[in-house]
Amino acid sequence: MKNFLRQIICTALCALMIFSLISCSLFKGDALEIGSVSMSEEVYAYYMSCYRPYWIYTFGEDDTEEFWSSSSGGVTVAEYLQDVSLTAIKTKLVAEYLFEENRLTLSDAKKQEIDSIISGLLLGIGGEEEFKKDELMQKLGLTVDDMREIFLKDAKAEAVQDYFYGESGKEVVNASDRDAYYNENYYRYKQVYIMDVDFVYDENGKIKFDKDGYAVTEELTDERWEEKFTHAQSLLERAEGGEDFDALIVENTEELSYDKYPYGHYFNKLTTNSDNYFSDISDTVADMKTDEVRLIKSNYGLHLIKKLALDEKGYEHTENKDDFKNFGELVEEEKFKKKLMSYFDKIEVDEDIIAKYPINEVIYSESWTYMF
Repeated sequence: MKNFLRQIICTALCALMIFSLISCSLFKGDALEIGSVSMSEEVYAYYMSCYRPYWIYTFGEDDTEEFWSSSSGGVTVAEYLQDVSLTAIKTKLVAEYLFEENRLTLSDAKKQEIDSIISGLLLGIGGEEEFKKDELMQKLGLTVDDMREIFLKDAKAEAVQDYFYGESGKEVVNASDRDAYYNENYYRYKQVYIMDVDFVYDENGKIKFDKDGYAVTEELTDERWEEKFTHAQSLLERAEGGEDFDALIVENTEELSYDKYPYGHYFNKLTTNSDNYFSDISDTVADMKTDEVRLIKSNYGLHLIKKLALDEKGYEHTENKDDFKNFGELVEEEKFKKKLMSYFDKIEVDEDIIAKYPINEVIYSESWTYMF
């Protein structure tokens, strides 16, 4: 559960389009408000109705009471995801508020693009009359204008982000921002990797490779697996006894590309995906102390891991460019998110409306095709 919640908080905002039904069809006012900008109950309900299936789809979980009621530290999954979803919705409201406060405008081209998208959606379902008959629209009380507002909110958020962080932005990302993001969100480690298979060698004692360039392997017998496991445990004892970890790697790892990463491996705790090859490792490293060594088993074998202190500006190592994909964009997005969240205390929340749409009670179907 602890690791699952860590994965949840890393996930990007909902972008999955599905059909959702809300049990109540009476709407009377605004759910959220900041300054002169507000979010209607209808639009808030629509956003929340998208999040429930989004979380289920993203994490591959079954939509069961057991899932929603499971807890860690006294907080259930439902409570946690309700809060994460509400936070994401609030950022949309604040972005629109900053759009108005800074007197920004959308280009005619952007407005035409949105109108074209909506026209295409209407055409796909048979026109505006069919839209009005749609069960979701009837339950939520949503109109075509409401749907247009949803698209406009996203466009305004993009405009605000560009206004502050674009090439000529007022708060463009700098070296200090990059260093802060790196130090706050990344971990570094090295490993001795022992596979759950064995390499196949040729008559010259060299590893065989197939026509696609992959090493040829063979399954382990139970005896061979026990041999590997015992060897890994002995390496753990040696590492804990103070032996040079780099030397242990050179002598024992079965990671063929280990020498390409002299600084080790890095991962971002905000973006590590639950399906990622390194998920078992990242969950472990996040829980370790610097210089601690642990032995874990994953779906791919055994990993003797040593957590390392972050080195200065590790994101600049060319050897680790794959560990820092989209680093600049991630720094900008995090800075933008923090800016938006700094306005949360100015938001007026209608708690009665919020309470009507708990994340674990919104009825939905996967037939919905409108974009969120």
